[in-house]
Formats: sequence, structure tokens, C-alpha cells
Amino acid sequence: MVQLGLIHWAFLILFILIIFLMIMKKDTMFCYFVAILIFGLFATGSVTKAICGIFGSLLYAFKDLSNLIFAIACVTGLSKLLEKTGILEFYLKPLTKLVKNKYVGFWLIGIITLVIALFFYPSPTVVLIAMMFLPVAKKIKMPIMWVAVSLNLFAHGFASSGDYILHAAHTLVAKAANIPVETLMKANIPIWIVMGLTTATVAFILLCKNEKNKKQIDTEEHIENESIKELIPIKNNYNLSKTKKKIFAYMTLIVLVLDIILMFALQLKTADANALVCGTVIMMICIISIFGLKGTKEIEDSIVYGMKYSIELFIKAIPMAAFFYLGDSAFNTIYGEGILSPESNGIINDLGVTLTNIFSINKGTAVIVTGTLGAITGLDGSGISGISLVGTTAALLTQSFSNGTAVVAAFGQILAKYVGAGCLVPVAALPVAIACDIDVRELIKFNLKPILIGAIVTGIVTFFLI
Repeated sequence: MVQLGLIHWAFLILFILIIFLMIMKKDTMFCYFVAILIFGLFATGSVTKAICGIFGSLLYAFKDLSNLIFAIACVTGLSKLLEKTGILEFYLKPLTKLVKNKYVGFWLIGIITLVIALFFYPSPTVVLIAMMFLPVAKKIKMPIMWVAVSLNLFAHGFASSGDYILHAAHTLVAKAANIPVETLMKANIPIWIVMGLTTATVAFILLCKNEKNKKQIDTEEHIENESIKELIPIKNNYNLSKTKKKIFAYMTLIVLVLDIILMFALQLKTADANALVCGTVIMMICIISIFGLKGTKEIEDSIVYGMKYSIELFIKAIPMAAFFYLGDSAFNTIYGEGILSPESNGIINDLGVTLTNIFSINKGTAVIVTGTLGAITGLDGSGISGISLVGTTAALLTQSFSNGTAVVAAFGQILAKYVGAGCLVPVAALPVAIACDIDVRELIKFNLKPILIGAIVTGIVTFFLI
């Protein structure tokens, strides 16, 4: 076991304080800067290196998120162009027939998101679906938080924790636990269903209870946000013929569907999937501008609007990403090798391993410790980088339980995904928050109760399945 040092405890204390400030709805950007500075002092003992670490960590986070920043910018640019030209209207009528009200909308958006996100990584999924459904949600007065929660829980929670197409998480956990991948996948199914349905149902009930809260933001306010409109001039009269609007509407839908098919056929991961969507979107902006509007000015306007929109939203989240990354992959890059011991697997993972040595071993302990470890390893924002520890821990804690390793490992894997892949860590929840233009902290705060209840219910089911 790696001996925890002052650096580990400093990170843990700072992390707890920041989470507390988030719950209290305090502005945490300044707090992240201070936390990075203090953490750098503990890590290096040098004021100069600690100060340099602030910029270094921010740059590291920006580089890591740049792929998503550009993808959001391109999709936002196309969405705005479709809205300004009136092409988007052709999508509204058939979708509005399906989405009768916000109650149907929550489940319909969630189910469509789940089905698509099972075939490729969630981030491109939520962007595409948000672009399609937000105008529909506006029409039926569906609050923006309903859309965001549905997208987030079904894509980054339900679909990501299943991983039944690419098998990335299953393979890592199964190899670490020394069990066949097929065995883990079979054990995963009932736990996955219970967790997904529980979190979604609890979230739906909570949204309904909060319906009378007048502070809740609705989609009309989102779409008509004046601060966003001021980024570029809005033109409403392009004199596009009905035939041209119809052609471009079908063309856009077809190429986006082809993107989905290609993502599945080529098994594209996040970066490649975003690149495919981004390239396709830019192509459509060019086609609509040149052949529809008979000019190239709208190409520049659309891209500039998208970039300003994306950067304005991301700039609030980059300090969050910088701090979380220091607990994992960014530490050695920013502060250099040799500070952490050679046995260390990163600060977050070291804390998780230490936790597994605190409790005595029985079925309940195995479920609690592995699930907690899964959640802790998910705090790095990926939900997968430390997931091998879940398999190893499950194997160690279930040696006396026949056929218990796969079940316990599956539970830990699911919690790692729900926490790290996008529901409870700001870095990972960004795609939904940005696509819906809401504060990522509000989304995470709302998700906490459904996921906590889901984890308890699923943990109980896991205990009886061992």
C-alpha cells in the first residue's frame, strides 16, 4: 500500500472544502485558483513553482478540453445558422407530435439518448440530441433543467455505465479482477438496469416536486438569452425558399444520421467522434451559406459565434478541470517526476487504495468498499483511468465468496462511471451543461440525490446477488 503523505491529505482537504462551497452555491473560481496555489506549495515547497503551477494546470486543462471546445463551437454555429434561416422549423413539427408535454419529453429524450449513446461515447450524443430537442422543449415550455438532467443521467450515467458496445470499462475491470469479460458483462446487466431506472425515476420525481419553484430556468429563457444574442448580429430575413429550407433540413438530418452510423461502424472514441461531427457540421455550414445564402459571410459569422459562445462557457469550468487533473494525470506533468513515490498511481487512486484497507472483509464491506472506491476513482473526471483498481479490489475482497467477484466489480464499475463519466464531476458533466447553457454546478448538485439513492438501492441488490 502506498503511504499517504502531506500532499495526499492536502488535496483531500482542499477537495472537501471546494465541494462544500459548491453545495453552498458559492462562486468557486477564485477558490480553485487558491486551492491550486496551496496545493502547489505542499507539492513543491516553492512559491515560484506553485505560482507557475496555476498557469500550467490551466493550460493543461485547456489543451485536454480543446477538442470538446471546438466541437461545441461548431455545433452551436450550425444550430444558430439553422435557427436564423428557418431551416430548424422543419424538425419541430414531427418532434412536437411525439413530445406532448414535459413529462413525456423527459422520458422520450432520455430513451433516445440512451439508445444512441450505447453505440458511441456520450459527449457527441448529448450535443446532437440537445441541438434537436431544445427548440422542441421551448415550444412545450419544458424547463431546461428537465432536458439537462435527462440527457446527463441517460447518456453519461445509464449508457456510459453499461458500455455494452465498446467494452472498454468491462475489459479493464475484468482483466484486473482476473475473470472473463463475458462473466462481468452478464453480472453487470441486472445491476446496470436497477441503477439506471432508480436514478432516472428519483430524478423525475424530484423534478416534478420542484415544479412550483419559480427560480427554475425554462428553455424559453435559455433560447432567448440576450447576453448570447449580443455575440453576433441576428438576421431574421434570408428569403430562403421553402424548397431550399426543406432540402437543407433533410440534408442536415441525413449527414448527422450518417455520422451516428459511422461512429458505430468504425467504433470511434470521443476525440474521433467529435472530429467527425465537427467536420460534418463545418461542411453543412459551408453548403448552406454558399448554395442557400449565396455567400461566405455567414460561414465566418457562424464559426465566430460558436467559438465565442463555447469559450465564454468553458472559461468558467477550466479552473475546475485544472484542480481535478492535478489529482491524477496532470501532477507529474505540472510539478515534475519524483515528488510522488514510484509506487503511487496518482493522488486520487492512492486515497482509494488506502480506503480499502480500513474495513474488515465481509459481503457488506466488499460492496461498500468497492463501490466507494469506484466513486473515488471517478473523481478524476474520466470514469475509466483508475477503474482497474475496482477489479483488483473486488478480487481481493471477494476471495471467500463464490461467484461474487463479477457482481461486486460490476457495482464498482457502475459507480465509477456515474461519478466520473459525467454526472457528479464538473469536468465530465460539461458537455451537457454547455449544450444546455446551464451552470454545471447546479446540474451536479441536482444529480447528487438521485445517484446517492440509486447507489444505495443498487448496493442492496448487489449484496443479495453475491
